[in-house]
Amino acid sequence: MKVSVIMVTYNHEKYISEAIEGILMQEYRGEIELISANDKSPDKTDTIVKEIIRNHSNGNWIKYANHKINLGMGSNFMRSVPKSS
Repeated sequence: MKVSVIMVTYNHEKYISEAIEGILMQEYRGEIELISANDKSPDKTDTIVKEIIRNHSNGNWIKYANHKINLGMGSNFMRSVPKSS
């Protein structure tokens, strides 16, 4: 069974690494996917997420979107739901 976790983010540079690590460290017999949607953060959230995807042993669990315009929390989340498998 696959578990999908949706994490919407905006301006979370200080917290995003810890939040993602909390998902990627899980042990589960099935599959885990993290759908992370950045709502055009003006900080370094995008850089941090991309670095985790490249360097973490479970970085391949992450499906990442960095929006070109700010959608707002609700729309950001609703656009993320269909990306889950």
